[in-house]
Amino acid sequence: MSSPATDASRAGGVIYDIGYRHYEGERRGRLAVVAALYWQGVRTIFGIGRGERAKLVPLGLFAISLLPAIMQAGVTGIAGNAANLVPHDRYFVMTSVLIALFCAAQAPELMGGDRQQRVLTLYFSRAVRRIDYVLARWLSLVSSLFVIMIIPQLVIFIARNMVDPDPWAAFAGDAHVLLPIAGSAFLIALLLGGLAVLLASLVPRRIYATAAIIGVLLASTAVSAAVVSLDRERFGHAVLASPLLTSEGVAIWMFDAVPRPRSIHGRASLEPRTYGLGAGAIALGALMLVVGVYRRVET
Repeated sequence: MSSPATDASRAGGVIYDIGYRHYEGERRGRLAVVAALYWQGVRTIFGIGRGERAKLVPLGLFAISLLPAIMQAGVTGIAGNAANLVPHDRYFVMTSVLIALFCAAQAPELMGGDRQQRVLTLYFSRAVRRIDYVLARWLSLVSSLFVIMIIPQLVIFIARNMVDPDPWAAFAGDAHVLLPIAGSAFLIALLLGGLAVLLASLVPRRIYATAAIIGVLLASTAVSAAVVSLDRERFGHAVLASPLLTSEGVAIWMFDAVPRPRSIHGRASLEPRTYGLGAGAIALGALMLVVGVYRRVET
């Protein structure tokens, strides 16, 4: 038989002190939240803090893309600067497939996880807006692509100058190459990173998003090359429909190189700066579309 006190507590409820306390620390606001999302995105892309399998694809692709630079550095150390097997303006052409695979593998990992695990509500209920989330994730992929593209170029640059009898004078005389190296890597990262984030946002399932990114990059390249081949005078600008071909054109423009006559860029006969303008326009358009997608995403 229950006591009157027990009956009263059941009727009125019982309050338990389980130790919750108000947060009394510093409130850093939106910028700190965006920075935290950015660094968490970079960690996700490279598998930092996760198992070995998460690191295998991004670090493996980066290591393979670095091989031509290491080979060039070794040849330079043996034969000097006369053996220029890997010119700066051709490096992206040699590694474009690897960069495309990196985007296809890591962009869905970056953008799809939060939607599949339904944690976007937690992000948007705090001091972060949808556009903040998009910018943080976008910057994570763009900066990661920039790093993995610029490091091999810097390896070649350093190796070529270190073999000179006066390395410091060689560095000073060759410093003008650093701007095209950084500029081409930045524009290509904006273009390919922006497109990959867009496709990963439109296709939340990771495996389908990976297939979509690879399919778009390969199909657009094949179609653009075919259209330009039909009539290069009328359809030369069709080369800009391919992100990979546009990226190669950016490298040609930044390094003031001359495209090979039989290459797709030689047949298109576009003004070199057109590739830079096209890359910037596509990257900006892709970012605006991603913002639009996340404004309509249900949480």
